[in-house]
Amino acid sequence: DGGFDPEWVARSVFTVLAMRVSDGEIEDVKHLLPEKLRYLWPET
Repeated sequence: DGGFDPEWVARSVFTVLAMRVSDGEIEDVKHLLPEKLRYLWPET
């Protein structure tokens, strides 16, 4: 165990992406994610 919560890590990565990537690209990325992971994306 690396001591990291996988959900926290995923949410953190998605938050950074949301701050750095254009809205159109974000929509593309979100649609590439499996549905089970999309809920982790931060609300805009």
